[in-house]
Amino acid sequence: MPYQRIYETSSVQELSMIKISFDDCGIGYRTMYEHSLQIAQVGALGNHGAVIEVDEAQYDEAKDILASLGIRLDYHVKEDRFAFISKLDHLTQKMPVLQNLPLGYRVLIVIGVSILVLTILVFLLIS
Repeated sequence: MPYQRIYETSSVQELSMIKISFDDCGIGYRTMYEHSLQIAQVGALGNHGAVIEVDEAQYDEAKDILASLGIRLDYHVKEDRFAFISKLDHLTQKMPVLQNLPLGYRVLIVIGVSILVLTILVFLLIS
């Protein structure tokens, strides 16, 4: 079942409230980076907090549930201290081979492939 990102939170309490509400209403969801949020109370690996994704077929219903909890989805973070990592996260989540890997592994793979390509180009230019 395909999932769609619906919300990020840096509050353990808010995350728990959302999860309980989704469970009660039978919404299919998954969370990412929840453990780092619970350990440090801050976003880790360039995220603003725990990411909540819902089943695409239930996205509108999930939005209504969040609205009933008083959670706005129309806000935008003004300053992103980890803009590069966030963009890399969104980009690599769309790649079928990388989408299920944790962000740390995806970053290492992208860096490794980039170094490999640069090495090949330099070798071809020298030859």
